Amino acid sequence: MVKLSCENATTQKESDSMDEKKLKAELILKGMKLEDYAQYLGINKSSLYRKIKGISDFSLPEIKKSMILFGNETAEKIFFTKKVT
Repeated sequence: MVKLSCENATTQKESDSMDEKKLKAELILKGMKLEDYAQYLGINKSSLYRKIKGISDFSLPEIKKSMILFGNETAEKIFFTKKVT
C-alpha cells in the first residue's frame, strides 16, 4: 500500500496563478483602482476579487481586454506567471 502525502503539494492554481502584485502595480501606473478595472472588464468588484485571489478564473474575453489595456507583454507577465518555490 502506498501512502500519499499532501503536505508539500500545490494545486495548479497555486503554481500557475496570476501575479496579483504586478496587476496592482500596473493599475497604479494607469491611474486606475480595482473598481475601475472591474468596470472596464464588465464585472463587479467582488467577482474581480475572486478572480485575483484565484477562487475563480479570468475568462478569455477578460484577458483579451487586459491585453489591450496593459499591452501583450505586460498582460502575459500578469496572467501567465509560473511561481517558483
